[in-house]
This record gives sequence, C-alpha cells and structure tokens, in this order.
Amino acid sequence: MGFLKNFKNISLQANGFFAKKLGSGWSWNDYQASYMVERNSFPMYGNLVRFYLRDRLVKSSPAFFEKTISPSDNQSLKGMTVNRARDSNKFLVTSGEARSVTMPFSTSESPFEEWVPSLQAKLLADTLKIPVTAGLCNVKQAENFKKFYSQHTDSLLKPMMHRSDNFLQNKPY
Repeated sequence: MGFLKNFKNISLQANGFFAKKLGSGWSWNDYQASYMVERNSFPMYGNLVRFYLRDRLVKSSPAFFEKTISPSDNQSLKGMTVNRARDSNKFLVTSGEARSVTMPFSTSESPFEEWVPSLQAKLLADTLKIPVTAGLCNVKQAENFKKFYSQHTDSLLKPMMHRSDNFLQNKPY
C-alpha cells in the first residue's frame, strides 16, 4: 500500500463483486474463526484483526479496531479471550489465557450494507492518514480504472492453499 501514500485523496469504488459474505456451505457459527473471513471486493489485512497484549494493555493490528474493544477502559490483563457479535465489529475482551488472538472482522458496518465498501474506506483512510471516500461505480467509470497488483501470484496463492476455507472453487471454465 506504500504507493497509495503518494495520493492526496482516494475514491474507493465497489466493482460489482456482489457475492454473499460467506461461501456456499460455510457454517454461519464459525464467523469468529480465523479461517472464516468474509468475502468482499477489497480485502484489507486479509479481513483479519489481531489483538495482542502490550504492557498488559490490549492493542490491535490494524489499530483502527482498538476503538471497538469493550470494555473501553482497556483493563490491565495477563491474558485474554476475544469475542465479537456476528454482524458487528464490537469486540469483547475478557480475561483469559491467550496473549494474542486473530479473528475475522465483519467487512460491512451493518448486515444490510454489502455493496458500498465504506468500512474498507475507513480502514484505508486510517492506515494511510489521507481522505478516502467510498461509492459504487458504473461500467463507464470502470473503463478508466487501472489495475494495481500488490504481490506475485505464487506468494498470493500459497497461504490460500493452506487455509481450509478460501475463495477458490473447483469450477470448469
């Protein structure tokens, strides 16, 4: 994402990826498992958030999610357990054993908002520290867009082959 820092502002446009958040056959109650990330058109941070303890306080990566941690007083902990509600990004941190927890975040800010990437725009703005807007694009606008590839195909596919629930499907073309 380093090349994006050169821009003064960014407009993030949904590109017509209107698939359901969960793939066919995915179990709805595994939404907190790190292998059950939601699908969307612009995955950021692998659609995962990592909570960890630093000086007995809960931190997150990306830091954007630190403001969604309950209890908000960020009590001093030796270990933690993290839970989140199914269709929200409110994370409940309680005392537990783990020093680090990785789990998916909900890719939309409400269960009804699947088409406009507003959460991704907020994440990108928080990461880059520049204004980012979100919206829907039409076919005419999409003709003017340029593709940017973030990494080589083999380094992209390798971790996907090791995770149990990914976006790859065995379909004839």
